[in-house]
Amino acid sequence: MQSIIESGSAATSSAGAAVAAIPDAALLHADDLGGAEVTEVPAGVRTDLRPPIPCPGLVRYPGAPVTARTVGGVFCRQDEPTVVLEQVAVYHGQDAARYTRALRNALTRCPAFHRCSHGTRWTVLDRGVAGDDSILVAQARPAGGFVGEPIVQTSYLLVARHGTVVMTLSDIGWETGDGHEAVIRVLMDVAFARLAEIPGTAGTAGRPPAGAALPRRPAV
Repeated sequence: MQSIIESGSAATSSAGAAVAAIPDAALLHADDLGGAEVTEVPAGVRTDLRPPIPCPGLVRYPGAPVTARTVGGVFCRQDEPTVVLEQVAVYHGQDAARYTRALRNALTRCPAFHRCSHGTRWTVLDRGVAGDDSILVAQARPAGGFVGEPIVQTSYLLVARHGTVVMTLSDIGWETGDGHEAVIRVLMDVAFARLAEIPGTAGTAGRPPAGAALPRRPAV
């Protein structure tokens, strides 16, 4: 994995319009993780959370983001390590709002989400915790244990929208261990506030106050 932080570069949408780069300032930093190294995450890692798309067979989602960056690092909680991932994605036009609306529909209205997600169970834990358009979710999915027997591993994730940007902040646990809701709640304020650093993406729903200071990270 390449060490962060490499500056994001501008992308181009299908319509040919320039899309704002995702700067380093918009992403988690080592200080947020207690000094742990933050690295760019390869494309194939936990694609089910980048971003989460439950029930794709019955819920219509918008197109893919026009540009995205994913970083990760190890966060120590009570001297135990856990892996934190953050994807920040910029969408075209109203697609960010369409995505969060589709996600809410899948998580709260689709009666068959557990059947069309290959055994994965999604549970809504909270709403509006990081901006108005945000949702805190637990994802339980089958995973291989150390002796080859299947186990269920639970990750915790926050999906929050800031204008045309969607952030997915996840604690996926360590090896076969579960993630932690408390870790997401500790990191979500500072992670969400940093989205305002992406130029030209501000909207009304879920927008951090202009000029707001970054919240201090509390102890876990």
